[in-house]
Amino acid sequence: MRTTLLILFAMLAGWANAQDRLSLDECYTLARNNSPLINRLSLESAMTDLKRNNIRTSDYPALDLNAQATWQSDVTSLKIPIPGIQMNELSKDHYKVTVDARQNIYDGGMKKARLKLEDADYEAEQSKVEADLYQIWNNVSQAYFSALMSKASYRVQEIRRQVLSERLKNLESGVRHGVIVPNDLDVLKVEIMQTDQKLDELNATRRSAVKVLSILTGKTFDLQIELQLPGESLSTEGTRPELLSFDKQLIKFDAASYLSAQKLKPQLYGFMQGGYGRPGLNMLKDSFSPWVMAGVGAHWTITDWKQSKREQKEYALQKEMIETSRSSFLQSRDIALATQQEEITRLENLLKSDEDIVGARERIAHRSASALDNGTLTAADYMTDLNAEVQSRILQETHRIQLAQAKVLSDIIKGKYQSNVK
Repeated sequence: MRTTLLILFAMLAGWANAQDRLSLDECYTLARNNSPLINRLSLESAMTDLKRNNIRTSDYPALDLNAQATWQSDVTSLKIPIPGIQMNELSKDHYKVTVDARQNIYDGGMKKARLKLEDADYEAEQSKVEADLYQIWNNVSQAYFSALMSKASYRVQEIRRQVLSERLKNLESGVRHGVIVPNDLDVLKVEIMQTDQKLDELNATRRSAVKVLSILTGKTFDLQIELQLPGESLSTEGTRPELLSFDKQLIKFDAASYLSAQKLKPQLYGFMQGGYGRPGLNMLKDSFSPWVMAGVGAHWTITDWKQSKREQKEYALQKEMIETSRSSFLQSRDIALATQQEEITRLENLLKSDEDIVGARERIAHRSASALDNGTLTAADYMTDLNAEVQSRILQETHRIQLAQAKVLSDIIKGKYQSNVK
């Protein structure tokens, strides 16, 4: 009996190696590339390029075309008579078309500050997307390990069914020879049917987990796919993308504060106006004429009633809020990491004793099988011992997979996988 079990386990192991393999890292890479969030990275980049181009145009001359027609109730007139000169009354309807050009000469550092803020905002948005994408690790690993556990349990239950089928043949022979009572035969048949039900349940669980992986990765997988159990992490210590996001937000508010301060600096610009209308620059000439006017202007906001200072104080408070959020995140991360480390230690200790438990249960089931064949033990008693062995094997496999999952989760909490993000 013991030899049969070992052979069956070896056959299943060999069958598993023959299947197509898929690793957790491969699943995550596929899921990341398949995530709708990945499009936000390129969209944010495209929007930032448009905004930066708009900001750069502040150095280009601004051209405006204006047209105006007016009527007024009174016009300039001379009531003093001048000998030899006759003054006609000026028209009360006026017309003009102008082209106005304005060129910034010195903007007080506004363009540089706006570009700096736009870059900081882009980096902040990108880091938020990366933080959201990092959560895919949890979704992928949950489905991945669910499929692994159901597969491991399925293999053990499959072996259990083959052992029961083999044992059933021996009992049928014993019943024909009058050594075994028919009741024991029925007990094994019921156990085989219940095992088939369990196999169907495990298949359904694994099918569900594999479907989730297919949706996340955008690839179609079937139950034949062999998921590899992750080994020890070879990743270097990483940084959680949430922490990077906090840093980028701080830089963003620094840039916003810098822009607010530039608003109070003087600005210098040049301008030119060309026009045609009645009257022209000579208000006493009542006819249509062209004109050109050019000059230099300055603008300086002497006081904004402390609006800029209030804005900068607001940005400082925003930074304090971010620092508070960072501290809260770090505390939650440390708690989760400590809890996960305790879970790893617990599972490692369980695995150390699992081997001895499985060995003892296997020997007990082997002796019970011999007693059943000799008619000195009922099928019900044998099933108790066999079920105990099967359960110990399932627990051993479960603990092994749970340990791998706990280590992966610990790595996710530490941010080790962030180094794989491109």
